[in-house]
Amino acid sequence: MAINAFSKNPDAAWSFMKYILGTDAQKLLAIQGSFTPALISVYNDADVKAKQPLFTKLAPILQNSLPRPVSPVYTDLSNLIQVNVHQALTKQATPAAALSALQSQLQTLVNK
Repeated sequence: MAINAFSKNPDAAWSFMKYILGTDAQKLLAIQGSFTPALISVYNDADVKAKQPLFTKLAPILQNSLPRPVSPVYTDLSNLIQVNVHQALTKQATPAAALSALQSQLQTLVNK
């Protein structure tokens, strides 16, 4: 969340942010909107568990997750993956050939 530097109502925006990130709003968003909570305590809430049983499995996954590594060539990496996966899915290449090509292309890219 962010507040526009040119906002005419920054105090109201801060108030909204505090509310939406609070326990009550996070619980409501989880139950009624299926939004993953930002607060660990909401995953343990009995009402949330009853209405959104998937969250009981999701909580430990999110607690152990890590952000993807930062790469100065992320866009190029992502594009290579997308192109090769697309070729395999559309049978323009076999999965083995697409993976082999992808491995070679990625090694070339990261070794530049």
